[in-house]
Amino acid sequence: MKNRIYRALFVAGAVMSASLAQAENFSVEIEVNSATGTIPLIVQESAAFTFPIINIDESSTEGSSCFADGSRKNIYVDGFSSRGTHTTATSICAGETVAPAGIRITGAPNALLTMTRSVPSQTQSGFEFTGTDDVTNPRLDTAGVHNTTVASTLILRDKAAVTSGLLSFSYDVTAAYQ
Repeated sequence: MKNRIYRALFVAGAVMSASLAQAENFSVEIEVNSATGTIPLIVQESAAFTFPIINIDESSTEGSSCFADGSRKNIYVDGFSSRGTHTTATSICAGETVAPAGIRITGAPNALLTMTRSVPSQTQSGFEFTGTDDVTNPRLDTAGVHNTTVASTLILRDKAAVTSGLLSFSYDVTAAYQ
């Protein structure tokens, strides 16, 4: 009998607690002010490539190159070796440290970007102009600026096709907000 009384009290208590439970749905309001698209992203060349005058003569070697990365002196056919005489036979810009192009990107402070640098291989008058293509994700600084460089290489491919005059090559830098 005691067990029946306890069971009845337990069932009654469970029914009462179930009827005391309640759920409510609440809402929240958040005001958003979007300034997206109000600060333009600008890509500018801050410094042009600084290739020297390239002198080609009978001693010039096909395959000789001129690196424009600002980090090394062009001293030999392969651009790295310190052996040999620094003449047109060993490098097409012997003894020169050629600066890369400088790029300045401005926009919204602290914005994260997707930036693509593209230096497609181009051949003209016996020379090949080439570089490395890459995609990076730099962040603009607190002033909304990011400075970077674009490196390239000029290679003598066909000495017989070389003519005097200006050569014009191109490269691309694109940037977009993420």
